[in-house]
Amino acid sequence: CRQRINILFSLLLASAPFIAQAAPGDLDDDGVGNTLDPDIDGDGIPNRVEQRIGFDQRDAADGARDADSDTWSNADEYRFLTDMQNPNSNPDLSEPLIEKVFAFDGTTFDDYGSTVDIEGGWAVVGAPDGTTTQDSAGNRISPIVTGAVYVYRLSGGEWSLFEKLTPYTTDTDEPIPAGSDFGASVSLSVEPGTTFPYIAVGAPGYGSAYLFTPTDTPSAPFTQHHFGADPADDGADTYGRAVAIDSLSLAIGCPSCESEAGLIELYDIVDVDVVTAADSFSGCAGIPSCQLGNIIELEDNTLMTVASALRAGNSSVHFFRRANGDWRYGAELVSALATNELGHNIALSGDRLLISEFNRNGR
Repeated sequence: CRQRINILFSLLLASAPFIAQAAPGDLDDDGVGNTLDPDIDGDGIPNRVEQRIGFDQRDAADGARDADSDTWSNADEYRFLTDMQNPNSNPDLSEPLIEKVFAFDGTTFDDYGSTVDIEGGWAVVGAPDGTTTQDSAGNRISPIVTGAVYVYRLSGGEWSLFEKLTPYTTDTDEPIPAGSDFGASVSLSVEPGTTFPYIAVGAPGYGSAYLFTPTDTPSAPFTQHHFGADPADDGADTYGRAVAIDSLSLAIGCPSCESEAGLIELYDIVDVDVVTAADSFSGCAGIPSCQLGNIIELEDNTLMTVASALRAGNSSVHFFRRANGDWRYGAELVSALATNELGHNIALSGDRLLISEFNRNGR
């Protein structure tokens, strides 16, 4: 018995025609015009790949054919990164099993895959320049570049699209404005007793963050909650630059809020419909304009964040712990060299921390 490891890849590609009404010049009726569609015929194989191997990028039947007669369709072999023209290369013989996931209505410039997160049998992929093509009632509208997030579920050993998340305003129930960068940050958490995951999404271009809490209804699996920065804050356009969710706690970063001191807001998810403010932190002792909250990692009762700082050499990493229900400041790490950048990226697992540090001058 061969043991397979599923490795999930994201790729900018439109693949499945889920939108009924086509855009002008839209061969596969997926709502994306041919000039922006990386898969014009919607057969699951990108135009550039079909051109390279001699397929017809305007023939949708290519995807269902089996060029090498190994019982795997051309589209499936492309999705699983095997050679569709070699019978000795197919998913039955591949280890580890690598699978690509697509934005069914993706465009060439939607930045699909800019942000990702995965836990258990769920994965989310952000496309900050993705489009909203429906209003909140499901009616077709002209595409708005709000950003989008695609949710995938692992079932039967394969990943498939479960839901596309697009944001709507809380007052008018209309799509949020273009340029909102919805999906610039993403985080998900799978909690016991729920059918679907909790998902946090940042939209810094709109000064907002969103929490999607699970329901028990497959046709409407998530309830949207909106969080916004103080409109009077000059740095509000970075609210949602970072989001993190774990163990029913939500953290939102706004590195340019509070006059560039930075701000982190923490919330408790009491119930799927009840979210309450837990705490907030701003700034760094002795470091002006430290931009706290540029990157956030959250696990159980520990939060780690990067303060990127406007001034070179002042970047730092900060830790917070929760004890007896209260969040408290823990510690600060700074670089020993003023020329180094500390915290370009971070990772957190239990009591283990991983922090990158490098020198832009190569020393």
